[in-house]
Amino acid sequence: MTTDSGIKNACWQSLGNAKDVVCRQLGYKEAHSLLQKAAPSDLKDVIFSGSIVCSDGDKKLSQCSVTASSQSCSKFSYLKCHICPRPLLGDKQRFPDSSFIASASSESRSPSDARISSGSSWCAPVSDGKHYLQVDFGRLYVLYYVAIFGDSTSSKWVATYNLNYTVDLINWRSAWNQTISGNKNAYNHAAIQDFPEGITRALRFIPLSYVGQPCMRIEICGVALLPDKPTTLTVTNIKARSARISWADPNNVGDGNRTGFWFKLKKENFVIQNITDYNENEYEIHNLTSYTTYKISVAVGNKHGFGEEIITSFTTSEEAPEGPPLNVKVTVECSSSLSVTWEPPEKDKRNGIIDSYTVCISHEESKPCFEKQTAKERMLVIASLNASTKYYVRVLASTKVGSGNYSESKGKFTNESKEENDDGSEKYLAGIIVLAIVLVMSFVIIAYLIYQVRRLKSSKPNPENTKNEDKNNSEEIDENPDNDDANYEDVENEVSAYTALKRPGPGEEENDVHLYAHLNEVHADYVIPKETGF
Repeated sequence: MTTDSGIKNACWQSLGNAKDVVCRQLGYKEAHSLLQKAAPSDLKDVIFSGSIVCSDGDKKLSQCSVTASSQSCSKFSYLKCHICPRPLLGDKQRFPDSSFIASASSESRSPSDARISSGSSWCAPVSDGKHYLQVDFGRLYVLYYVAIFGDSTSSKWVATYNLNYTVDLINWRSAWNQTISGNKNAYNHAAIQDFPEGITRALRFIPLSYVGQPCMRIEICGVALLPDKPTTLTVTNIKARSARISWADPNNVGDGNRTGFWFKLKKENFVIQNITDYNENEYEIHNLTSYTTYKISVAVGNKHGFGEEIITSFTTSEEAPEGPPLNVKVTVECSSSLSVTWEPPEKDKRNGIIDSYTVCISHEESKPCFEKQTAKERMLVIASLNASTKYYVRVLASTKVGSGNYSESKGKFTNESKEENDDGSEKYLAGIIVLAIVLVMSFVIIAYLIYQVRRLKSSKPNPENTKNEDKNNSEEIDENPDNDDANYEDVENEVSAYTALKRPGPGEEENDVHLYAHLNEVHADYVIPKETGF
C-alpha cells in the first residue's frame, strides 16, 4: 500500500475492516479471505504496523483513516478478493468445459481457457464485433454481476465489449444498449458490471477494442432460478401396506428461500398421490398394495416454482393372497382318479409370489377335507379314489407369508368299475340287437300291407276302360285273322269274362262254324254279323 511516507507492506493485523475497501479499489466487490504470511528475508519495503479504519461505504483507501505505529510486525497480509461469495464458473462439476464455446479461437487457446482459474485466457482472432465467447448455464439462472479479466500471463486485455443474452438459445438480445467498459490492465483489475436483465440461460461476450490482443477471462455471479434437487431420498420401514420416506434439502435452493416440497407417488406410471404444499422432510405413506413396486419423486420449491426432482423406487412386502384360484375345473380320469386344473388368483389379489397350491378333497361340499395335496404347478391328479363316488374339490394359493382362501367346491363322480362297466356293455349290446330285429319286422309288415292295398286298388275294373279294351280286341281279331296273338284273349275280370274262339286258319274251310260269345254278357255294339252269322 502507498502512504505519505512511501510504499509499505501492511502487517496482517493492520487491515482490519479495510480489506473490503482494498478489494473494491482493485475492482472487486469484496474480500474473500485475509491470511498472514511470513515476511521473506529479502523484503525491501518497510512493514507498516499501524491501523487502517474504513467505513462500510468507502471504495478507496484514501477514504479511510490511517494511523501509524512503531510496533514491529514479522508477518504481512495476503488478501484474496472476489466479485461475489460463490462465483458460478468456479464449479467445474456444474459448469464443465463443454459449457464454454466460441465462434473462433487464436494461439491454440480454447473457449474453456476463459475460466478465471485457467492460468491463461481465451483470445479472439480479431476484434471486429463478430467473434464471441459463449457460456451456457444449462438451465435458467438469475444473474447479478459479470466480470472480465485480462490475460494472466501477458499484457493483453479487452478494453470494451458488448454482452448478449438468451433464455431459449434461439433469440438473443443485448444486455445494454451501449458499449461496456472492460479492463484497465491484464493482471489484477476486474471489470465488474451489474447484469440488468436478471434471468438468462446463456451469455455471449463480444470483444470490440483491446490492448495487445482481444483476450479475456470471465466470472459470473448469480444463482439458479429454481432449487436443485434434494441431496438424498431414502425409503425406510417398508411394509406390505405402508412405507416412510425422507430427504435432505439441496445445497442450492435457487433464487429465494425454500417454500415447500412437491411429493409424487406413482404406481405403474399412474400418479396416485400428488402433494405440492408439504413442508416437512419426511412423509409416511399408507394404503399401499402389498408386493407392488412404487416410484416416488420429491422436488424443492421456491418463489419461482419447483426445481429438479429426485426419484427412487421401492417394493412393498408380501402378504397372504386375498383371492382364491380362478377357473377350477375337475375332470374324470378313470374310476379311481380325478384331474384338477386352475388359474392363479387375480393379479392385484396375489399379494406376492404364489409358490404353492393346496388341493382339498371332501365327500360333501362344505365338510372338512379328508385329504389335502400340495402342488407347485396349476394342475393335480387325485388318485386312489372309489369308483362311482362323488367327490368335492377346492383349491387355495399360498405365498411365502401365508395362505389365502379356498375356491368354491366343484363336485364330480368317478367312473364305474371295469366289471360293472363290462356287464352293462353286454346288456346294452343285447338291447340294441333286439331293437334292430323289432324294427326290421315292423318294416316287413308295413311293406306287406302297402303291397296288398295297392293290389286291391289295381284289380277294380273301370267300365269305360273295359268297353274300350273289348272293342279294340274284337277289331284286332277281325282285321288280323292270321295273327295268332290276336286270335286269343284271356281276360279275367270280376265284372266280365269272355273267350274268343279261333277263326278258320289257312287251309280250313270257310264255312266252319265260328263262335264268338261272351260268357257273362254280350255287348251288341261289338257284334259283327258277318263273322258271327247272328
